Amino acid sequence: MLLNSLIAATQQLVIVLKTLNLRDDGAMLYLESGVGRHIRHASDHLQALLDSASTRSIDYNFRTRDSDTEKRMESALALLLKQQTHLAAMGAVDLHTGVKVISEISFSTTLNGAFQSSLAREMLYLINHTIHHAAYIKLVLKNNGVELPEDIGLAPCTLSYMKAQATAHVA
Repeated sequence: MLLNSLIAATQQLVIVLKTLNLRDDGAMLYLESGVGRHIRHASDHLQALLDSASTRSIDYNFRTRDSDTEKRMESALALLLKQQTHLAAMGAVDLHTGVKVISEISFSTTLNGAFQSSLAREMLYLINHTIHHAAYIKLVLKNNGVELPEDIGLAPCTLSYMKAQATAHVA
């Protein structure tokens, strides 16, 4: 279930890309509004998890700044679809498997922290991280006249709350 939720979170970014692809100004918005940087950043984090399969180490410092993923919607879409395929193939993996998480933790000097976690905990983090970036992307695009589906950038608990409110108003 957690794996499917992570795939669904990445699907929000796929929907953003497909929406932009339908617009004449989509490529310009992707590049100039910062959408490309956010999608690249989210996909970098996802790739760090996917790369951990053999090393049991997730390095969130991994970045592909200024890459095709950041600059071209077609590259970003191809990468996200590939990552979704790799996630789907992880179905048999034990989510309680321990992993080491590496991330830079200081603003004043280069200092990495290394922490113990599990694949399940890191998938939960990536769901929330991806949704956070999807919400920011949605805000930026809305300010540029692009409408996205209502559920893009909303956390699962927010969607549940909205459904409960709608049901309460019908009753």
